[in-house]
Amino acid sequence: MRCWWSLMLRANNAIQDTTTICREIQMNVRKTSVYLCNPLLVAFLFILLLGHTHTASAVLIDRIVAVVDQEVVTQSEWDSRIFTETKNLPDKKDKEAPRILRSIIENKMIAQTAQRMGIRVTDDEVERALDEIEQRNRFPNREAFREAVLSSSLTWERYYADLKTEMTFIKLVGRAIEPDLSVSDEHAQDYYRQHPERFNQPDQIELEEILFPVSDTPSPEVLEEARGKAEAMRVAIQNEEASRSMQEGERKYLGLFKKGDLAAGLEQIVFNLNAGEVSPPVQTPEGFHLFIVTRKIAGAPLPFEKVQRAIRSLLTQEKKEMLTREWLSQLQKQIFIEVK
Repeated sequence: MRCWWSLMLRANNAIQDTTTICREIQMNVRKTSVYLCNPLLVAFLFILLLGHTHTASAVLIDRIVAVVDQEVVTQSEWDSRIFTETKNLPDKKDKEAPRILRSIIENKMIAQTAQRMGIRVTDDEVERALDEIEQRNRFPNREAFREAVLSSSLTWERYYADLKTEMTFIKLVGRAIEPDLSVSDEHAQDYYRQHPERFNQPDQIELEEILFPVSDTPSPEVLEEARGKAEAMRVAIQNEEASRSMQEGERKYLGLFKKGDLAAGLEQIVFNLNAGEVSPPVQTPEGFHLFIVTRKIAGAPLPFEKVQRAIRSLLTQEKKEMLTREWLSQLQKQIFIEVK
């Protein structure tokens, strides 16, 4: 009995809230001391007390926010991604949180599917992709590339992982939908006939310019003199009184322009001129400009042969996006996904 009671006292010291349990055991000792002499029962009670101690000290560390097949998404994983992607935009944290959770779920779904299909992206492939991105964006070296990534609120590790996931996704989609991506000649021609406005060459004008410059801070008299010279030259050109040699020096070829290429005010002036006509003097900080329309090219439909490649590319991209959405929808039905 003494050995058992000293054992119980040590267990009692391990947890503060077992006092009541011990008292109940004492009462039962007096009533059923024969059972307490059983060493198996003593061991069972000690284990029970230790289990009670463990339960009382347990702390909830994390929780599951979603399940993707047999893989879980934890609150800490979600919070980490939210912090990484919104640390420079804290006011958008709540708005972006659902999108970020969807992204995590899709990434796990893609990784699981790729593993089942035996599709993987090697580190060498990721390195080659990084080299291409680095060259395309004209980063002088990898360190400058990394600094640009870090300045966009992403860690390099997250950027690398996201790139690898994206490359895996491209491989998956390629295998799943590539056979159905072809665009027939008939489909391309139908699209060309149904959308003629997309393949019209717009109206264009060819411009030259004569500048009558002024200083950075001209007086009203200087401005008026420059305006007068510009107006006199405009009249002379219109009346064919100004020889080409008289216009050399400040006259400059500007090129071909379509609507939308020029500032709105200037566009309205020059597109209302005919070939050979000269605009009124147009004032800018540089001085007064005369714009001469040397040629006007009327818009016309481009022939199918010149645009069929662009049409095929457009239709292929549209078909790819549609098939990708369908494939993802089917994939989500095949994989158990639960958001808690």
